Amino acid sequence: MAMRQFFIGATFYPNHLVTQRIDAFRQRYDSKYTHASELIMSLLPPFQMRADNYSEAAALCEDIMDTHLRNSESDVIEFTSVDFHASDRGTVLLRPAPMDDLFHCCEEMAQALVDSGAHFRLGKGTYQAGRPMGQDMARDFFRLGLPVARGHDIMAVHEAIAQAVEDFRLPVRLQFQDITWFEKLPGHWPKRRRIFTFAQGPTVFARELDGSLK
Repeated sequence: MAMRQFFIGATFYPNHLVTQRIDAFRQRYDSKYTHASELIMSLLPPFQMRADNYSEAAALCEDIMDTHLRNSESDVIEFTSVDFHASDRGTVLLRPAPMDDLFHCCEEMAQALVDSGAHFRLGKGTYQAGRPMGQDMARDFFRLGLPVARGHDIMAVHEAIAQAVEDFRLPVRLQFQDITWFEKLPGHWPKRRRIFTFAQGPTVFARELDGSLK
């Protein structure tokens, strides 16, 4: 059976002013906005997997998420810096402050996915069963970032960096909604399975979050 490409990403409640402001910024600067207009932060690099392994692997991820996050004290993530990642398509990201529960959750999910036959690629590195993660790959593998601008035009990317620093008064706080399993298809990233939903409702912390725009 052919390999298919997936990724696991966090989504955020869309009804806060700060989320809407990021959405407007992405419409202007993110070349991948049409792939997924919803704000998504990938928790792990994209991976390939046989379709017949998908259901079992997704169920394992659900169990891991529930174990690590069901008693989490907060469903808010705080972004403290603006960063740039050079690749074939320059990317501007908001980088979050460390979240230990989420980090350990991602570590365990990555191992479970590899054990289920997933192949991760990051740069020139590969992580799969029988092929451990190299030191260079490990440095960036679990580093979270929320993409807000992507493009081939280096001048536009530099403009986006300057505009992001001006628009987003750091720290910026967003409220998690779900953790979702996505498939990467040409031109769009459909949701395949919701693997965790945060217990808090969308109005919790609304006033605090919107204060990020002052």
